Amino acid sequence: MVAGQLWELFSCRQGSYFCRMTDRPIRLMRVTTIPMSLKILLRGQLTWMQQQGFEVLAVSSDGPEVNDLSAEGLSHQVVPMAS
Repeated sequence: MVAGQLWELFSCRQGSYFCRMTDRPIRLMRVTTIPMSLKILLRGQLTWMQQQGFEVLAVSSDGPEVNDLSAEGLSHQVVPMAS
């Protein structure tokens, strides 16, 4: 990706903070070891990214917060991780 394309990606146009270089949504995968990080540390960020047109996938180990992420409308994939 050249610098000009990167600038276009993060330029503000038509009421959105992000522009697309293609018709496909930009995919964002956020990986944390525990779902509590997704719920507390990233509170609101992933939902905001979805509202901006990103295709968001959250990935973490299993835990009680996974149900809360689903309730917020976020896609979540459980991956077993050693702690």
